[in-house]
Amino acid sequence: MIADGKKLSEEIIAKLVKNPEKKKLSGKKIAIVIVDPTEEVWHFIRQKQRVGEKLGLVFEIFDFKKETGIEEFINQIRAIGAKPEIIGMIIQLPLPEHLDTQKVFNAIPALKDIDLLSEEAFHSFFLNKEEILPPVVGAIDYLVKTVGLRLEDKSAVVLGAGKLVGIPSLAWLAKKSVSVCSFGVWSENVFPFLLNADIVVAGLGEPGILKGKSLKTGVCVFDVGYTMVGGKPKGDVDFESVKDKASLITPVPGGIGPLTVAVLFENVFKLHKLQENQK
Repeated sequence: MIADGKKLSEEIIAKLVKNPEKKKLSGKKIAIVIVDPTEEVWHFIRQKQRVGEKLGLVFEIFDFKKETGIEEFINQIRAIGAKPEIIGMIIQLPLPEHLDTQKVFNAIPALKDIDLLSEEAFHSFFLNKEEILPPVVGAIDYLVKTVGLRLEDKSAVVLGAGKLVGIPSLAWLAKKSVSVCSFGVWSENVFPFLLNADIVVAGLGEPGILKGKSLKTGVCVFDVGYTMVGGKPKGDVDFESVKDKASLITPVPGGIGPLTVAVLFENVFKLHKLQENQK
């Protein structure tokens, strides 16, 4: 089965459009922080803007110079987060190496951290304090529920150890009673685990690296990789060699990507409600 992430994302967005909370959000701002953005980064920003505009949200982009120092950058993030008209913040990755990403994430107010990247927000997710999921995890969760996939007692491999995909996917699968192992980089050590995996989450950013010969028949493959190759987006999965072997596969584009954006805005609604409750 090839998952239609675009169709599923439209279902989520349609529900948000009808949500009574939408009126309260009209004209509110989402801050997007960028540093030396690539064309891939602008692609992700445009995706988010298109959905946000349907919900009446306004985007304010804060474009910082690459040489901005860590202290100044964090102070600016705190200042942006303190603005009452801003109800959600996105730190668009990647950031330059000299900017400590976790320190930057921790400067985001937890109730405006719609990506759940700060330690406070991530701990709330890990400890089930709030029913809010990191967007990629929320996208996978929505798809799993839609197709009726049972996770308990399955085995999984997570490829990649990034803060947007690998780390939250590993934590979520473990909480779902899945036997899961994670690989931050591709190596020969991966193959024995892949061949036995019922579920694979791929977020290495290595286009086409995961081949069908590395997987068992019936595997569920969630391709969260996204790399521009020759002007076209490519996932980590070699789609042609995997599609007939997998019982479920998400394509790139049109798979996890649009679903992730939809879940991001679900988080905006949920966190805004929590913000209102604290007033």
